[in-house]
Amino acid sequence: MAEIEQKTSSKKAMTWTDEHNEVLIREMFLFQPWNYKKGSQQRGHAWEMISDSLNDLNTPKFGVTQKSVRDHYTLLQKQQKRRLREEEKASGISPEPSEVEIAIEEMIELFRSRDDDDKVLEEKQKENSVAEVGKAVEMRQLSMETLAESRKRKSESKDGEKSKRRVSTTGSETIAYLQKKSDVDAQLKREELRLRQIEAEERKQQQNNVTSQQEALTKALTDSIAAQQRQQEQLMHQMQLQNTALLSLMQSITKKE
Repeated sequence: MAEIEQKTSSKKAMTWTDEHNEVLIREMFLFQPWNYKKGSQQRGHAWEMISDSLNDLNTPKFGVTQKSVRDHYTLLQKQQKRRLREEEKASGISPEPSEVEIAIEEMIELFRSRDDDDKVLEEKQKENSVAEVGKAVEMRQLSMETLAESRKRKSESKDGEKSKRRVSTTGSETIAYLQKKSDVDAQLKREELRLRQIEAEERKQQQNNVTSQQEALTKALTDSIAAQQRQQEQLMHQMQLQNTALLSLMQSITKKE
């Protein structure tokens, strides 16, 4: 990912690198802010622990706040969604996603799943509140009726009460199903992430092996060329010595004549 500059509350510019993003993802999986309701103190506290943990690191160095960390994750999330949209529109083979992109995709699903579950629960609670208010009004009306009228009303509403119970039971089953589905989806996503990470590590190991082989071959070739050069230098030196000796012999013979 391209380096992203972000200003912290101290107005000191911080440059986000791939290494910073990888550490941020690791800390988010450690503290798991998606386990808490959106806008709650618990989720805010989770973000605060993430920022504190990042600032305690020496390598890479961080200078962040709770808000800047949350904003940067939002930026990564938007970039991920834009990348997925572009891949859907593009033709041909899509580039292999990085480990950070895979992790962000999983976290997007975890946040979405938790927020959807909270919405379902809130709607159910509103329905229950309306039902309780209606029941209170009905009880007041019943208290103002005569005993005969009360008995008659109870008999007429008996079938309606059974229907309400069925609706309540169905709602509870729906919530239980959604919660179970959310847990299963999260588990599948984690397993998929683990498998992708294993594949990425294997590809990285293969690339390292190829690089090591190339380096070894290059070194062997360099050593061979250097050895040949030394042999040539030794041969030239021997030839110079022979020429010098021959020249001295010829000069000696010429002087004797």
